[in-house]
Amino acid sequence: MLLELAFENAKALLDLDTSFDVTPEHALKLLRERADDFQFLVEKREKESLRAVLDQSLTDGLSAEHTKAAIQDAFAEGFHRLNDAGEVVLIAPTDAWAETVARTELATAATAGALELYTEAGVEKLRFQASDPCDECAEYDDNVYPIDDLPVEIPVHCNCRCAWTPADDDLGSHRGTDNERAAARRGNADEGED
Repeated sequence: MLLELAFENAKALLDLDTSFDVTPEHALKLLRERADDFQFLVEKREKESLRAVLDQSLTDGLSAEHTKAAIQDAFAEGFHRLNDAGEVVLIAPTDAWAETVARTELATAATAGALELYTEAGVEKLRFQASDPCDECAEYDDNVYPIDDLPVEIPVHCNCRCAWTPADDDLGSHRGTDNERAAARRGNADEGED
């Protein structure tokens, strides 16, 4: 519609008289290409905004709940998406969307940090650990893989709660017994010690 209005204004300004009222196809093509560029810039700006929020959350050591709140603040006016009709629409972020982004991105960062640490420490094998695994993660749960040939990236999906743990034979089990986990919660102090 804007293109047609601009075309009509240009005809009037140049005092052109055409025997047909058809918008030139090359002008439509150019406008569509520019719209794609603009859409890319909008998406890029929104991705950069999200990246900045996540960077700050990681730097500040924020929890998933606090990161969710920061995402909701950053996108309080919404974010742009294409609907089924191909129209750009503004969508208000839901609590579920913000929470999913926060959990998933913090898990991605935590996994990347752990893998770097394991590599620096010379760990050769990792165990895929899942808590109440979904069907997608169940096939990997409790399996051991070479650190340089992992079959899947964690998080495997949004809201994934899985993790890699060292599994080298000389490191022992990182699952620990119930008593060992209880001792870790107490700070490894013997029962009865002050």
